[in-house]
Amino acid sequence: MALGTELFLAVTGREQIDKVLADLHLTYDWDSREFGPADVLDSINERLATAHKKSLLDLGLEIVDPSRLKRSDGQKVEAGNYLFVKGTDGIIRETDRFILDVYYDPHEMGEEPEHAVLGVSLISRYFPVYLDWQKEHGGSGDPISLTPDVLRQIAIARGHISTVLPFIADAPIAIKELHY
Repeated sequence: MALGTELFLAVTGREQIDKVLADLHLTYDWDSREFGPADVLDSINERLATAHKKSLLDLGLEIVDPSRLKRSDGQKVEAGNYLFVKGTDGIIRETDRFILDVYYDPHEMGEEPEHAVLGVSLISRYFPVYLDWQKEHGGSGDPISLTPDVLRQIAIARGHISTVLPFIADAPIAIKELHY
């Protein structure tokens, strides 16, 4: 079973998740694992995309216009849902975006709703998101250490995310193992 560890700003457990979702005018179907209404979630995620850009810029990273880039085969780069970020190391990487999601896997992980997490991931597998910007394929890759620098970066993200999702201002840092 392929597992990965992600770090979130999030609330945990069904009771707390349902309360926060009601405050956001969202619902979550625990059986189908889908949100509603979609337009409300889309609006939140669009504003989180802006918060993500601001957080990356505050780290000293540069958002790169993909129309300036070409793939190794000479083809134009399509941005899709990803941002292209030039790190402080000078390397340009694709990064995923901040999104609001419920991280809950009753099938592969055998989780109960009390193990669920609602929030925003700051580390992800396949594409970096934020704390993992320096890794081409994202992910923690190493033990997660909450050093003063990592806590400073989390505080930057928390400040921007909480303008969209006020519950994040006081949400704990949650670390969760996910099945990929």
